[in-house]
Amino acid sequence: MILDTTTRKLQVALNTTLTTANMPVVVDWIDNTSTTFYPGVTPSNTNGTTLVDILAAPAASTQRKVNGITIHNLDTAVKTVLVYLNDNGTSYQLVDAILQVSDTLGYTDSKGWYVMDSSGAIKGVGPTGATGANGANGVPGNIGMPGLDGDNGEDSFHIPGATGATGPQGLIGPQGIPGIALDGVDGEEAMPIPGPQGPTGSTGAAGTGVGGIFSTTCTQASGALTFGLDAGSIQFRQTTLTTGVPVSRSFSALSLVLPSGGTLGAVTTVQARIVLVAIDNAGTVELACINIAGGNDLSETGTINTTAISAAATANNVFYSTTARTGVAYKIVGVVDVVNTAGAWGNPTLVQGAGGNAVTAMSSLGYGQTWQNVTGSRVVGTTYYNTTGKPIYVIATSTAAFGLTFSVGGFVVVPLLNNGIWAYVVVPPGVPYLMPSTNTPIINTWYELR
Repeated sequence: MILDTTTRKLQVALNTTLTTANMPVVVDWIDNTSTTFYPGVTPSNTNGTTLVDILAAPAASTQRKVNGITIHNLDTAVKTVLVYLNDNGTSYQLVDAILQVSDTLGYTDSKGWYVMDSSGAIKGVGPTGATGANGANGVPGNIGMPGLDGDNGEDSFHIPGATGATGPQGLIGPQGIPGIALDGVDGEEAMPIPGPQGPTGSTGAAGTGVGGIFSTTCTQASGALTFGLDAGSIQFRQTTLTTGVPVSRSFSALSLVLPSGGTLGAVTTVQARIVLVAIDNAGTVELACINIAGGNDLSETGTINTTAISAAATANNVFYSTTARTGVAYKIVGVVDVVNTAGAWGNPTLVQGAGGNAVTAMSSLGYGQTWQNVTGSRVVGTTYYNTTGKPIYVIATSTAAFGLTFSVGGFVVVPLLNNGIWAYVVVPPGVPYLMPSTNTPIINTWYELR
């Protein structure tokens, strides 16, 4: 980057006032004339929303080359930094970047603009990771009750006479679903004293096994939701993470009330997916819930903490139960799709018990999804939400004079200084995404795998 006239300089400002501290700015530069090279460093600080000169214009017959720029967020809150080229009083925005606490916005000749976190790692959107392994099989159904024994054949009379005919074969009972049938007891044979033999008893009916999908319910009243889990048995991992032997728990019907006002962090009028989990409280099974948009680990490979549920349950990354619990094992038992409007819950549009292929690997990226051209329904500066219950993949192209930005869940991709830019992003379930209006982009194409 070169300042080649006496009317061009670099400036910086924040989009909001400071919270506790302004950001230190350091610019490394070198002046070139026809006879000399003169290096220099200019330190300064931001001043809230007021434009501050961070590199003055060069002297006459001098070119000032910018080698590097660093702007470090020392504030206690997230801030947006805007860097401008001022050409004789007209400002041209070069970059617009959101900095988390301790983040640094940087520029070099070879790398361009970038954002670095407190550990020195460069931020950005990497390639899509490999598809994860399939989840574990669901808990087998209980073995059905044994079939009833057949009636015993009647004893023959002990009066001497000719040998009686053999009794007919008993009927075979129907097979249980998926229980194991036990044959009924055959009728007793006749005594060896001559006489007719009694008939063989029928095979007893088979028992009925229990299926592998949990039976869950959800009802709405006065803006509150009541979740239910029917009585049954369930296996949990042990809280000692080095022990792989599960424990079995039986339980009566369970319920959990999510009051009106307890939004679980759901965006108003946007469909949310609530995950229902059973927790093992020292042998007592209880019900808990969480918003899938919080991005929590739901692999069942560890333990969780829960917070007591109330109208103040407004975080999307917190497990809520009737009573707060610490370090408990958990099991996914179902999901509910439902819309919250200004704090009040509506009627659910989906109630699904977990088990089989429900709420497992088939909810991952690429399963049951197709590429869709949504260019005609996407507008610059409009926030959209992933309400599919699965991750989606977005590819968008735009023409923008100073580079394209793309935001997913509040994270902004660093602008690139060229036209016809492509954005490749993965959007997790329940997370917002948009193409900001920064630099006035024009959407060329927008495709989504959803």
